[in-house]
Amino acid sequence: MVAFVMAYSFTEPQGKKQDDSDDDSDDEETIMSAPMMVPMADMLNHITKNNAKLTFGKDALKMVTTRMIKKGEEVYNTYGQVSNLHLMHMYGFAEPYPNNINDVVEIPVIRLLAAAKEQLDDSDSTDITLLDEKWKYLVETDVIAEDDVFVLGTDGFITDDVLIESMKVLNMNRSEFTEHVTKEGWSDADSESSLSSEIRLDFTKIPNIDVKWKNLLKRMGELHLKCYPTSLDMDEKKMVTALLLQPRERYALYLAHGQKMLIKFLLDSCS
Repeated sequence: MVAFVMAYSFTEPQGKKQDDSDDDSDDEETIMSAPMMVPMADMLNHITKNNAKLTFGKDALKMVTTRMIKKGEEVYNTYGQVSNLHLMHMYGFAEPYPNNINDVVEIPVIRLLAAAKEQLDDSDSTDITLLDEKWKYLVETDVIAEDDVFVLGTDGFITDDVLIESMKVLNMNRSEFTEHVTKEGWSDADSESSLSSEIRLDFTKIPNIDVKWKNLLKRMGELHLKCYPTSLDMDEKKMVTALLLQPRERYALYLAHGQKMLIKFLLDSCS
């Protein structure tokens, strides 16, 4: 019923075209605003594989079906390409894996730093110092920020440009890094990199990258998995009876399980 109560919110307040010759003219044309809320559309639930959508006509908005809908079948709208994380945040629900093809998991960039540190010899202060310098360089040149995340989707990393640049720098030796900094982000190591500009970090391409890069990606994924209170195996068992859970617990399970499945695909592609 809220959708009907808020019916006045169809559009933003209307404005008027500015007329330099006469600002007070009664003939000024009214500027049409984009709809901000459509009650009938907002009454419909969302799923990724929706069977209806909102269309914008010249004089009206219409909800039209995108396929045949059987008698008694629920009509589903689409809220766009939305991950489970954002569905939970904005609407309070999530879809079970693998229904949401737009699902993602956000991996904090500090997981990459932690993974890189684990690959170092703790007794070698030179390597530790170099890693700190490289990380500082990435932050100061705005390649990354300490609170950034790498976004992993159903096909691989969506933010792969940033991740590629970060891993490239983190895997440089002292001479390569010095040259890279001197040349303001370009060095001979770039042309020799196992990842050309044509190769992306999707699940089908990751198996072909350099083993050092794969080890770094794999460890980053493993470290992120440790941050969940439950394991993937535990979630798999709960998924069998997920429909018996209370909505809040069920949707939280859908969210965590879907994210862990994406990380599993990452780990498998790095093996």
